This record gives sequence, structure tokens and C-alpha cells, in this order.
Amino acid sequence: QAQASAPAVPRRAPAFVALALPRRPLLRGAMFWCCAAYDKAVEGINFAELEEAPATPPDNPGVVGNCLVCLPAAAVRCYGIAPNIDDKGDSEKLLWFGRVWQLQALLLRRYQKDVLSKQRPLTKRERDAIDAALQDPATRSLFLKVQRMWRGAVARKSASLSATLAPLCFDVAAFHGTVLFMHGSGGMTYNNVRYARALASLGYLVIAPDSMAGGEHRGRDLAGLIKPQDPTPYWDDLGLYSSGAKGELTYSTRASGVVKDPEKWKTLYENVFRLRSAEMHWILKRLPQQVCVRGIFTMGQSEGAMAVARFDDRRYGAMIRGRIISAF
Repeated sequence: QAQASAPAVPRRAPAFVALALPRRPLLRGAMFWCCAAYDKAVEGINFAELEEAPATPPDNPGVVGNCLVCLPAAAVRCYGIAPNIDDKGDSEKLLWFGRVWQLQALLLRRYQKDVLSKQRPLTKRERDAIDAALQDPATRSLFLKVQRMWRGAVARKSASLSATLAPLCFDVAAFHGTVLFMHGSGGMTYNNVRYARALASLGYLVIAPDSMAGGEHRGRDLAGLIKPQDPTPYWDDLGLYSSGAKGELTYSTRASGVVKDPEKWKTLYENVFRLRSAEMHWILKRLPQQVCVRGIFTMGQSEGAMAVARFDDRRYGAMIRGRIISAF
């Protein structure tokens, strides 16, 4: 009876939101309220005042840093970042599509501006006192140990999505839920990007590990990033890569080749699955708690659909709300 009296799903919420709703009436009502709050949060955003994302990559962004992210409009507001992409039929750009390291650089730039730049510089007397203290071998060893600990903490933070997604975690209207999207064998191109745009326009945070971004076993040269003023035609490739794929796990499946040497192709596909499965585990283990609580859908296109279909997600329990398989 309690479930039957729950309100209907808001019009703009995608159909599969209903599949992810908790069974308890209180949590169901909270989810419906979040969906309605998202629509309200998008209204009245002045996108002209938002800041453009940095475009200079770090030396080694890593698996997390190279992940592609598509932010819904309300999440764009939370970050204060200028939107750079639209969905089909939109009259203006309301979404943001880019890499995690851009968001990390944006948050660092603001921290330097709002916090570090306002700190009082050390006086000569304070600097001399520190230099004198470091003359003692025991004190110097302790300081170096603390320095190593802080550097390790920074490295661990940059390899996690917790700090990067922190601006979204305590805003109930920032996003409906999360989709972990696995692209096809050619990378994040064409239909892969279109799915990300469509999901973000429905209010979902889309996280897409880029298997082509500097991996050991395959990769493509990365092209420039999308800027707010760049055209983003819906039916064209957005040009995220400047070369074809290369590496031992690069392939183009032909039936004649598979029939000729089935064992070779079986080994290839198993190695590809292990690679993509490792990417999924790496991201799922590094999501902030609030993202896990709201629920995650795993979705794949072509090769990514193979990975999602075979992925063993039992260890993640209720945080996985469903799987979406496309072109497999």
C-alpha cells in the first residue's frame, strides 16, 4: 500500500529511474524529490558567468584523470564551469564534456586563488627559525617524513574521484544518479558520445574511462579539448583523437579471420575483457560515498557492452542499479 501511494515519476526523469528506486517508501519519496529538485535547479542558471575549464594536461593524468565526464546542467552550476556541449535539439549548450583532470585543475586553481593567495607570507624571522630547526638531523628527518606523507596523500587523492566529485555530493539537485559508460573498441566516438550527451541531458552524471588514453596495450593520440565556443554537431565525431588505434589489443573483427584462427581471437577477446573489467573496478572502487548511495548504472556500447554484460558486480551490492547493453 505504501508503494502504491508513492507519487509518479516526474516527466523529465528517464524511465529506468523507476527501476532503481529503493523499496522503502521514505527513500522512494526522497528519490522523487531529488528528480524534481534537479529540474528546478537548472532554471535560472546564468551560464555566461561560469568559468572555462583548464586545457593544459598534467604530465601523467592516469586512469582516473583521463576519464571522460559528461556533466548535466545542474552539475555544471555546482562546478561553476562554462558548458561546452549540447544534446540533440537543444537551442544552447547546457552540458559539459571533458576529462577528469580538467575538473581537478579547475578546483586546484580556485584553491590557489581563494586560499593560498590569501595566506600571509613567512617573515624573515620565521624562515630563519625553520632553517635553524632543519639543521638538526632528527628534526630534518621528521620533516622529510611528513613531506613524503603529504605527497603520498596528494597522489592518492588525484587517483580517486572523491575529491573531484565533492562539489556534487551534498547537492541533492546536482544529478539523478551516475552511469559508468564503457565505450567501444574505437574509443569515445560517434554513438558513444551521443549516449553520454543524452544521459547527461536527462540529469545523469556520466563517467567514461578512456581505454585509448595512453594505455600500455593500446591507445590513440589525444587531440585538443572541447571549448565552449567550439561547434559540437550531434551527428559528427567530436575529434577527441588525432590518430588511429595502435597496440596489441587493437583489432577490427572480421568473421573470416575469426573462423581461420578462433583460438587467437578468443585469447584477444579475453585480454580485452580483462582490461575493460579492470577499468570498471578501478573507477567503482574510487567513487565518493554519496555517488554510491544514489546508485550507478553500468552501460556499454559494442566492445564496452561485452565488458558490461560479463562484468561481475556482485561485490558492489545495491549500489549497482542495473546494466544497459547496446550493440552487442
